[in-house]
Amino acid sequence: MRAILKEIYSIETEVPLQDYWPGDPSNFALSVRLLVGPEGEEAAESFDVLVCTPDWIKHQYSAERAVWGRHMLIVLEFDFALIERKR
Repeated sequence: MRAILKEIYSIETEVPLQDYWPGDPSNFALSVRLLVGPEGEEAAESFDVLVCTPDWIKHQYSAERAVWGRHMLIVLEFDFALIERKR
């Protein structure tokens, strides 16, 4: 059985992710839902990931000076094709 990405979207925006563009592509965070399941079957499990930049982490958590990075995909700037490929 081979697992594949079946769908990727965000509940934070009405715009499809391939058309989405953050206000500052080098300083943003966006919750993304991935639907992953067996190739050739309809079944899928959902996984929520925070896609964010190092600058966003720095600004968001500067007072804490440390943060756990669980369930995060850290990118240098918004690039939907890269996010979709980074499996």
